[in-house]
Amino acid sequence: CVEQGPGPEEPAGPLETIVVLTQPQWGAYYHFLIDALSRVFWLHAQHPAVLVDPKAFFHLGMVNEVGQAWARLAGIQTTSDGANRLLDGYWTARTVYFPPGNECANKVRGAEPFVISRMRTAVVSAAWAPSGPSLPPMGAAPKQALLVRRDPRVPRYKEARVILNHDSVVSKLEELLPGWEVVVFSDYPQPPDPVTTCQMFSRADMILGPHGAGLSNLICARKGTPVVEFQQWPHSWDFELLSLKLGLPYRGISTKMEHYGPGRVDLNR
Repeated sequence: CVEQGPGPEEPAGPLETIVVLTQPQWGAYYHFLIDALSRVFWLHAQHPAVLVDPKAFFHLGMVNEVGQAWARLAGIQTTSDGANRLLDGYWTARTVYFPPGNECANKVRGAEPFVISRMRTAVVSAAWAPSGPSLPPMGAAPKQALLVRRDPRVPRYKEARVILNHDSVVSKLEELLPGWEVVVFSDYPQPPDPVTTCQMFSRADMILGPHGAGLSNLICARKGTPVVEFQQWPHSWDFELLSLKLGLPYRGISTKMEHYGPGRVDLNR
């Protein structure tokens, strides 16, 4: 990826094979994980040999260690060192694969159910590999409510969709769910690594959080896990659609929180 040309006038390459997975807004976590990476599961189904071909590279738009780790969970053998197979920027290749694209969720369509279903099965299985800990059965004690927090100390947020009464939400959950463990998924000072993240979301018995990148990790939630989204205003369909395709009962709580501003959750609703 570091060999990319500065622009379309000077692309790097040619490589033997490139699989183009990148979609608009590349680098943004939701669009990387749900819109782009999920497309590799068309390749799993139709051209599995390409996945294991060391001469095949994958244009994903996110080549850092987060992108590398998610790619491995999705079945792409890649590392950040000399065995990297992820690309961004402008490239040429002798053979290029373009798996079917995913539509924008704002058109009330979103990612294809086929690839979303396949992706969940693969990444959860990889996250709980046989050599590691086992995924507890659903409902195992203590039950866990996983609360996603967009921490205001993260500079890039600039308060965008930060829940101002987060502590009150935690207290309310503890009141309403006696005997449950309330686990906070926070990205401060940095989010957990992808394997830990996937384990946390697949272990949860309920998932709650504001509209934002953290809910992209619903891709690891087990079928039947209730999801409560603190909706932005106006409502965006991304996670309602994702929940529907994953078989997650969805409940949206409307707020006055705008896309680039903070907000409060009405605890009486």
